[in-house]
Amino acid sequence: MAFAEGGVWLDSAIKQLDHNRFYLRELLQAQLPTVRYHIPQNSYLAWLDVSSLNLGEDPSAVLLEKGRVAFNPGHTYGAQCSQYVRLNFATSPEIIAESIKRIVGVLK
Repeated sequence: MAFAEGGVWLDSAIKQLDHNRFYLRELLQAQLPTVRYHIPQNSYLAWLDVSSLNLGEDPSAVLLEKGRVAFNPGHTYGAQCSQYVRLNFATSPEIIAESIKRIVGVLK
């Protein structure tokens, strides 16, 4: 049933993901302009380059401890990714906004 009649749900999910990836860019540009983010074409995972925030060797650990927001740590994908965190934007816009708000809070 879901396979045969899931088109409406799938279209809605794709539309929401598309909105979220651009919404994340807007939030970053407004609140964390030094964080680099390239909008993914085929994923709901965002790679955020947080090197400009000077959060140390493991930015994801600092953000979890001080901001109570969890990201996938970049270093698990190789040493060259240690200053990246991975954000899953397949969620509500409210949760995305809260995540960015918490990063900003860590920097204050």
